[in-house]
Amino acid sequence: MASPAFAKHGKQKEEFWTATARSSAKWKKDGSYKEKRNCHAAPYAEAQRQPPVVITLPPVVILPAGY
Repeated sequence: MASPAFAKHGKQKEEFWTATARSSAKWKKDGSYKEKRNCHAAPYAEAQRQPPVVITLPPVVILPAGY
């Protein structure tokens, strides 16, 4: 049984999004189809530069033996 889209026009079209790509497909009455995809770059967050870590050690004090 043919869908109403086939009954009226003989063609059917479908469009949808998957993650970062838009896809569209067109079917003809004879069962053949054509698919087209338009892909976009994935969104990303730009890395922020972190300040360098500075570790300061306390001064070393060496006491004489009898102190």
